[in-house]
Amino acid sequence: MTQGIATLGPTAVKFLQWVGTRKDIFPESVSRLAVRYQANVPADPFPFTWLSIMDAIDRDRTQRALNPGSGRWYTLWRTEELDEQEVYVKPDAVGGGSVAQVHAVMIRGLGRVSKRPRWEKAVMKVLRPGVRTKIEADLWWLNRLARCASVLQGESHNWLPLDE
Repeated sequence: MTQGIATLGPTAVKFLQWVGTRKDIFPESVSRLAVRYQANVPADPFPFTWLSIMDAIDRDRTQRALNPGSGRWYTLWRTEELDEQEVYVKPDAVGGGSVAQVHAVMIRGLGRVSKRPRWEKAVMKVLRPGVRTKIEADLWWLNRLARCASVLQGESHNWLPLDE
């Protein structure tokens, strides 16, 4: 069922995550179901994540293929400039949610003080493919639904302007 709800999109999962935190509003059975979505959003396959990364950064700096670096790390980019830098991405997500997932990265660059190459560990949050478009579409539909609800509630409920 978790996978089924996840296919409804990031807005539905975010709503369920919120429901899971509001035990004061929703029945215990609903909250118990919704709390599963706090940490159980499946990761996207790495090739899709890789395409999202390439879309987000300068494509000229990225490697064109999924070439494994050392071990199970993939080369994201290398520069041959004075500030020579390499970035490697671990394909297995460290964590993820309805909007993005997080991957470990290793960055080799010149140290600020020593000016000698050194490796640093970091994480990179990557938006899921197409998530921005899906959220915009969901918000458009939610806005239309709120407008309809405002019309249907009539003058007696002006204290709750749903369409604003």
